Amino acid sequence: MMRDTVTKDINQNIVRDCVSKIVKNRIESLQECHIEPIKTISKNFITKGIYRIFGKAVVDNQQQTCSLILKIIHPENDEKYNPQHHNYWKREALLFQSNFLVECPQNIRAPLCYAVEEKEDNSIWLYLEDIPGNHEPHWIEENLCFIAKELGKFQGAYAAGNKKLPEAPWICKAWLSSWVKGCKQYTDHPTIYYEQIKDIPQIAQAFTAYEALNDELEDHLARLKQCPQTVSHQDLSRQNIFITKNNDDENQVAFIDWQFLSISALGEDLAKMFGVALSQGDIPLDKAKHYEEALFHAYISGLALAGWKGNIQLVRYAFCISVAARSFWEIPKLFKLLAFKRNDLESSGNAKQLLQIVNLQVSYAKEAEKLICQLRF
Repeated sequence: MMRDTVTKDINQNIVRDCVSKIVKNRIESLQECHIEPIKTISKNFITKGIYRIFGKAVVDNQQQTCSLILKIIHPENDEKYNPQHHNYWKREALLFQSNFLVECPQNIRAPLCYAVEEKEDNSIWLYLEDIPGNHEPHWIEENLCFIAKELGKFQGAYAAGNKKLPEAPWICKAWLSSWVKGCKQYTDHPTIYYEQIKDIPQIAQAFTAYEALNDELEDHLARLKQCPQTVSHQDLSRQNIFITKNNDDENQVAFIDWQFLSISALGEDLAKMFGVALSQGDIPLDKAKHYEEALFHAYISGLALAGWKGNIQLVRYAFCISVAARSFWEIPKLFKLLAFKRNDLESSGNAKQLLQIVNLQVSYAKEAEKLICQLRF
């Protein structure tokens, strides 16, 4: 949505009520109020826009600077009306209207929601906390491991039975299955381009791996259900993770954008974080294995601190197959890119990088197959 349209349609009474909640006092007026769009690395299909509203609240004749986030969501298409779709459009709104964020482990923060407004155009406007902190300069190994450890503590509380898994019907129960189905729906099948590029080194290997993973997909998805289950965010990209401060001025992890909330296997969320970081260039490809080992170790440490004492190989399997499943998005993209680049891998830096990522994904598929034999399931 255009900023002018948002400015025109915004409910000033709701904004004032939200600001009153922020300053914990009834405000007399809101002055110098501005709205600015927030740019994102990638935007969810159901998100019409994200804006920061900021200004000065007058309380007891004194001004206080304040800000909040406005997120506007809409159905986008018919499939997003299914509560079990991985991108069910109302999920985040229903999450904020529930008690989930109050009852979940508090070592990871989520933004406060000050108001949920349903508009006549079938959109929903979420008025959210503007979480202080930063995510861009802090995307280094030490902080990534801190995030992974806190994620393990959060998810381990559910896996260990200290927290009960939520049962709300709008929480996705088969997120990876729905996501892979979406990949296949919105990407070209690799066979469309394979004949044009099959002579390029490593392409035949990638194609064989894609077909093998596809043939075994339903079995893999069934095995994931046998792994320890937990609450998962499923969208842990850099833009959705902040390192902020708690009340004791200690570092704390905060996650925003809970649209993909699911019940998934331990390890799936870490795989999403690692896989997306590779795809978006946040982890150097030449150090991918080093980062992966450090992150996995930190995550397992967090699980142990939460009291989980289960089979680590089950977590490893879920991690590996979840990283490998990203090839359902990356391999079609690679093949199409190479076909339109006239098979010239050497002149396309993007293609070379994507091939490296695909080869990593294929390696995790192979590790998952070995783990199946070890786990005998």
